Amino acid sequence: MSNFWQDLRLALRGMWKQPGFTAIAVITLALGIGSNTAIFSVINALILNASNFVEPEHVVALWRTSKDKPQKNSVSYIDVQDLRAQSRSFESIAAYKMNGFTLVQQDQAERVQGMRVTANFLSTLKVHPMLGRDFQVEEEKTNSNDVVILSHQF
Repeated sequence: MSNFWQDLRLALRGMWKQPGFTAIAVITLALGIGSNTAIFSVINALILNASNFVEPEHVVALWRTSKDKPQKNSVSYIDVQDLRAQSRSFESIAAYKMNGFTLVQQDQAERVQGMRVTANFLSTLKVHPMLGRDFQVEEEKTNSNDVVILSHQF
């Protein structure tokens, strides 16, 4: 235990001597933890907590992985279009991608976490907006106007 206290004192002295490095390290850790928490919250609410879906037994998630790196990667929009055209097993195929957005209010800007989704995302999950309307297919096109659906919590 005495080694622990000596190590702690040495670490605190080093942090005190280099406040710039300490500040950068703390900010980097805070941003990393904050962004991971935000991303996990959205994924947990939409994917892991399947009880939020009307028919959770009918919802599946697809990812792309490579042989070299066995990690989950998002599927491109072109691949989603191909899957839709060739699929005979799925009732509907929708796509989403986690994305950060900048919300500007008066003179303040704030970074918020959100998702880019295909127009049929909510209808695939059998979810309907409480107010307003759902996305339309024309809004998926490249030169269309940006459209946003806000959650009640937001």
